[in-house]
Amino acid sequence: MRAAVFLKKELFEIVRTWKIIVLPALFLFFGFLSPITARYIKEIIMSTGVEFDFSFIPDPRFTDSYVQFFKNMYQIGGIILVLVFSGSVVGEKVSGSAAIVLTKRLSRASFVLSKFIAGALLFTLSYLLSLAASLYYTLILFSSFYVDGIWAPFLLYWLYGLFLIAMAILAGTVSRSHMFANLIAFGGFALSSLVKYIPKVGDYTTGVFHQLGLDVIYGNRQALDITYPAAGALVTMAVLLAAAVLVFRKQEL
Repeated sequence: MRAAVFLKKELFEIVRTWKIIVLPALFLFFGFLSPITARYIKEIIMSTGVEFDFSFIPDPRFTDSYVQFFKNMYQIGGIILVLVFSGSVVGEKVSGSAAIVLTKRLSRASFVLSKFIAGALLFTLSYLLSLAASLYYTLILFSSFYVDGIWAPFLLYWLYGLFLIAMAILAGTVSRSHMFANLIAFGGFALSSLVKYIPKVGDYTTGVFHQLGLDVIYGNRQALDITYPAAGALVTMAVLLAAAVLVFRKQEL
C-alpha cells in the first residue's frame, strides 16, 4: 500500500514539473524531424550553399526515415534520458526528502523501484508520441511506412530506454551529488556502446541494439534475432536495479 502511495506521489511530481513537458516534447520533435530530414536531405544540403556531388546519394526511401529516427534516438535521445533521470534519487537524498519518506515505513526497495516505474511510464509515453509522429510523417512523405519486422527495432529502443533509466537510477543511488551522478551515468552510457566488442558477451548487450535494428529494417536479419539481446537487456536491468536497492539499503541518509 505504501509503495503504491509513493508511486502515485512520483507520478504527480512528474506531472507538476518540467519533465512532463520537456521529455515528450523533445521525443516528439525527433519523431517529426527524422522523416522530414530523410525525405529532404538533398534540399537541406543544397540550401547551405555547399557544393556536393549528389550522384552518390540514392533517392530517399521510407526506410531512411527509420534510420534517421534511430540515429537521433540512440544518440541524442539517450543523452536526454541520462540527464533527466540521473538526478531522480540523488535529488531526494540531497534535499533530505528521502529520509523523511523512509520514516513512514516505506521500504528502500519500494523507493528505488517506484522511481524506476515512474520514469519508465514517462519515457514510454514520450516514446509512443515520437513513434506515432515518425510513422505518420513517414507515411505522408513516402506513401509507405511498413517493412517486415519493423516492430523489432522499435521494441529494442524501448528496452534500451528502460536500461538507461535503470542505469541512471543506480548512478544517482551511489552518488552524493548531482555532478557525480551525471558523471557516472554518462560513463555508463558511453560504456554501454563499447561492451558489444567483448567476445561472446557483447552480442547479448544493448550495445548491439542500434545495428541489429538497422539490420532488421534492411532485411539482413530476422525480427526474432533480437530475442537473446533483448533477454540480455532485461537481465542487465534487473541487475542494475537490484544493485541500486542493495546500495541504498546500506546508505545512511
